[in-house]
Parts: sequence; C-alpha cells; structure tokens
Amino acid sequence: MSAYALEAVADDLKGSVAWQAIDAKKQAWKAQLPQQPGPWLEWLIGLPPAELMDLLALPVAMTLNAVPSTGAAANANALANAVGLDMAIGGRLRRRAT
Repeated sequence: MSAYALEAVADDLKGSVAWQAIDAKKQAWKAQLPQQPGPWLEWLIGLPPAELMDLLALPVAMTLNAVPSTGAAANANALANAVGLDMAIGGRLRRRAT
C-alpha cells in the first residue's frame, strides 16, 4: 500500500512516530546521494555493507504492506518476527472518519 493510499485511511499518519522516523531516514539518505544519478551504482558499491543494508531497508519499509484489511498482515508479521521488530511500538494510527 502506498503512502498516498495509507494517508487516505489514516489521517494522522504524518504525525506518527513511525512516519517521522521513515521520513527522517529518507531525508538523511537523500542528502548523501550524489547529485547526479550517473555515479549512483559506483557509490552504492562503495558503501560499507552495514550502510548499504540500512539504505536498502528504507524502500522495504516504505513499501511493506501490513494493513490487516488487505490480507497482508501475515507476511508482514512473519518479516517482523524474522528481524525482531515490534511493529506496534510506533503507536496506532486511527482510521479516517468517513
């Protein structure tokens, strides 16, 4: 589920701890990327493995769908268990009033 779709059902999304953490990570990585996309591959290859994994975790975090109504929660829970992640730690988002 995209951020846009998630915002449609959770009007307090941008105020959540999870959203703010992901946005801060996104801005930090954006500031480190080379200005032109041409050298990106060489730059990525040169990153230390721990930093590369940190960077690759960002698009995963931004695209992982754990919204129960979509039927994806089981896969998200399996991934969370595999990496020892407590997905409830960021608080609960409220459903947008209709």
